[in-house]
Amino acid sequence: MTAWIISIARIVIGAAGVWLGFFYLPDINASLNIICLLSVGFAGLISFLSHVVFYKSDAKRLGFDGGNPAFQWEVGFANMAFGLTALLAYFGSWGITAEIPIVLGYALYLLQAAILHTYNSIKREKTYKGHFLFSVLGTILIVILLLYFTVIAMQNIKMYPF
Repeated sequence: MTAWIISIARIVIGAAGVWLGFFYLPDINASLNIICLLSVGFAGLISFLSHVVFYKSDAKRLGFDGGNPAFQWEVGFANMAFGLTALLAYFGSWGITAEIPIVLGYALYLLQAAILHTYNSIKREKTYKGHFLFSVLGTILIVILLLYFTVIAMQNIKMYPF
């Protein structure tokens, strides 16, 4: 139950970051700044808590057997790395050129997680299929939105000519 609550909190905070990102447009600097803080920074740290601190509840939520938690811890530490880096960029006022690769990296990381969850929902037993909507489609949506903002930011600073 704890992992479900944490997961919902992560989704709400990540979605709030993206929503505020749209709210601040056309100021892409402010948009990416708030996305870095909420959708990567806080969401990454909340994911760390879910995967590492509450790993037993999280394994149950994801339909894992709950054996060796090393995989979950590894995922949690990756989330923590992105989350802490995003918070350092935000509170250190590193600017958009630092926030672009942080948000882009997190989006690509989440895309890979969505691919793994898709594979698991296809290969696992019927009870796991219910997680597909929650774990895959929601993640893909946030990935698309994070990529959208990074592309706009790269165009804005002429970092990459799209």
